[in-house]
Amino acid sequence: MSSTILVTSGKGGVGKTTIASLLGLSLASEGKNVLLLELDSALRGMDIMFPAKEPSVYCLGDVLSNACRASEAVNRVETEEGNLHYMLSPAQRHFEFKVKDLLRLFEGMADIYDFVILDCAAGLGQCFDAASAVSDKKIVVTTFDGVSVRDAAIASSLMEGEKYLIINRFKHRQLGEDFNNLDEVVDMTHMRLLGVVPYDKNLLGASAVDSEIITDECDDIALRLLGETIPLNIKRLCKI
Repeated sequence: MSSTILVTSGKGGVGKTTIASLLGLSLASEGKNVLLLELDSALRGMDIMFPAKEPSVYCLGDVLSNACRASEAVNRVETEEGNLHYMLSPAQRHFEFKVKDLLRLFEGMADIYDFVILDCAAGLGQCFDAASAVSDKKIVVTTFDGVSVRDAAIASSLMEGEKYLIINRFKHRQLGEDFNNLDEVVDMTHMRLLGVVPYDKNLLGASAVDSEIITDECDDIALRLLGETIPLNIKRLCKI
């Protein structure tokens, strides 16, 4: 049976797709079969992060609309074990995600994938509602600033069940600006802190998959999701 993980946020531009993609890579490196589903209608990024050998003909919208089989819309990422795949977001700008269609897809994939990761669109619209309704675990991504954290808190308040927080692009020198410490962010959002991903000054766009400092923290996050006790690497965070 697959575990379904939602990666979302209140505010756009906090790095949801980067986190979802790297989390998929990290879980795959632990031997898990992982499917990434891109939900941001008409806006895509995973095909740049993970270029396919051939252009994708079908997308997630085609699968949910019964225009093709799920296997026809799956793109394989070049990993050591070939166990990471993704489906591109619907091409239609106003595609409506329905809970029953998503659940039907998950049921069909249950014997194939250990994890299905949903990369949600920004904001708190229909996509957010449907994705949060069908996910086992919810991860809210925020950056370490007042606006993003406030919006993360709002997103958290609208979801039920197992909820986690990831602080992305963290710089140690930000302490004392909007927040004095990480605990203040945790208290404001009412979520369990799953990880703090450092800022990498050498990061440009989709090259996050090549950033050692970022992938190391995402590896730790994956292990925490798998039940291991991995403390925050404070030395890593204090370097930024």
